[in-house]
Amino acid sequence: MNKRSNTISHVRPSAKRIYARRKKKKNRRAIRCLILITILSLIIGAALSTAANANKFSETDTVYITNGDTLWSIAKDCNTENRDIRSVMDDIMKLNGMHSAKLVIGEKLIIPVY
Repeated sequence: MNKRSNTISHVRPSAKRIYARRKKKKNRRAIRCLILITILSLIIGAALSTAANANKFSETDTVYITNGDTLWSIAKDCNTENRDIRSVMDDIMKLNGMHSAKLVIGEKLIIPVY
């Protein structure tokens, strides 16, 4: 008996399987690239919108928070054009990167000059 006939030789995968594996690999790369591009565009968009908000007002003033100050009272005091107080508060929050109206004594706020 021949030794070669008793051993199992390595069978090469068919061309279809090789092609399918390569195609899956390319698809995974494409998906990764799309995800990366999406994330980068979101980061760049957020940075540009923040820069646009910062440059929206030609003049700004600085206020330091004291005992009893609220965002409403500060917005009311700096509102010289009789704008809606809520929009003034929104502008102040955007300028300072605030997510809530909570203030801390001694905190520095940038106030838009209208």
